[in-house]
Amino acid sequence: MHKPLEPKAPPKREQTPRQILIDLLSAQSYDVRQISKEAHLSERDVIYHLEELQCSLKKSPMRLLIEPARCLSCGYVFETRERFQKPGRCPSCKAQRISQPQFSLHTSETD
Repeated sequence: MHKPLEPKAPPKREQTPRQILIDLLSAQSYDVRQISKEAHLSERDVIYHLEELQCSLKKSPMRLLIEPARCLSCGYVFETRERFQKPGRCPSCKAQRISQPQFSLHTSETD
C-alpha cells in the first residue's frame, strides 16, 4: 500500500505579485506570457494584476504603457482595445496570427 503524498507548500515570496510586476516592467517591455514565466504566475493572474496595477498607478507618477497587439498577416493594430488579453483574430483579414500586447512602466516627468 502506498503512503499518500503530502501536499507541497507553495514557494515563499518576499514580494507581492504587483511588486514583482513593477520590478519587471520597470526594466523592459514584456508580454503576458513572458511576465507569467518570470513572475511564476498564471497568465490569468498576470492579466488580473496588470488591470489592478493600472488602476493603482493613477495616483502615482508611474504609468503602465501598453504597446497594442497587431496582426502579423495584414499589420492591423488593435489601438482601441482596452482588454489586456491577446485578441482571437483580426477584424480586418480574419487571420489568427496576432502578436501579444507589450507592457512596460515609465515614470512621467512633472514640471
